[in-house]
Amino acid sequence: MAGETEQNPGTLAIFAGGGRIPLRVAKAADAIGRDLFILGMDGVTDSALQDWPYASIKWGEVGRLLKLLKDNKCSEIVLIGKVQRPHIKDFKFDFGALAKIPKILSMLVGGDGDILNALVKSFAAQGVSVIGAHE
Repeated sequence: MAGETEQNPGTLAIFAGGGRIPLRVAKAADAIGRDLFILGMDGVTDSALQDWPYASIKWGEVGRLLKLLKDNKCSEIVLIGKVQRPHIKDFKFDFGALAKIPKILSMLVGGDGDILNALVKSFAAQGVSVIGAHE
C-alpha cells in the first residue's frame, strides 16, 4: 500500500477472535511501535482490545470489512483467536458480500484450511498480507 516503507510497514490489522491471545498480540505489536487497527466480532472479542482503534463486524459484512481495512491504511493482517464456524443463518450479508455469496458458501462447505486459504487470497487481492502473530 502507498506510504509503506521498511521502517513503516503500514497499519497492522488484528482480526481478533475470542480468548486472551489477541490482546497479547496487540500489546506486543504496540510495544514495538506498530500502528494497530483491531477488527472484533460482536460477543466474541475481548473488550480490552477497544483501547486501540477498533471496529466490530458481523459475519457477512465483507464490504464493510474491506472498507475498514482500506480506510485504516492496513497493509497486513493477523488472524488470531478462537472463532466458531458460523451457520449460514448467522450471516448478515452486506452489499459487498452479495457478489461473493457463491465463494462464501463454497468456503463454508470446505474444511477450516479451505476457509483460511480463501481468506488469505481475498485479503491479498485487496493488497493486505496475512502474517503470523510471531511476525
